[in-house]
Amino acid sequence: MSHLVIQGLEVETPDLKAIAKLSGASRIEGIGHNVFWLHDCQTQEDVAEYCARAKLDFAFVTQPRKLSDFRLLVMDMDSTLITIETIDETGPQPLARESGSDDCRVCASVPPGRRDPP
Repeated sequence: MSHLVIQGLEVETPDLKAIAKLSGASRIEGIGHNVFWLHDCQTQEDVAEYCARAKLDFAFVTQPRKLSDFRLLVMDMDSTLITIETIDETGPQPLARESGSDDCRVCASVPPGRRDPP
């Protein structure tokens, strides 16, 4: 048995109900703006396809956890969880350029199309 997190720009009630039915969830709980827990899911079958069609992000987790349970959060910055390329946005800022920040040095050292600084 697992739990399912659903999030998106606009999560519609009919989509939540359909995903709950697909997954065999016992209940739906709103945990934030357009973020929902589906509790006690029985199956993962067809959830990915439904979420792709509805343009919703999803994740199955074995145990619900809160952000306060974590001491470190590591993620990539390719717009998966946020809608901008963060380093592209912060590196060109005047304060970053003037201060010689790490963002500025990384931006300057990575040629276009390369992911790793030389």
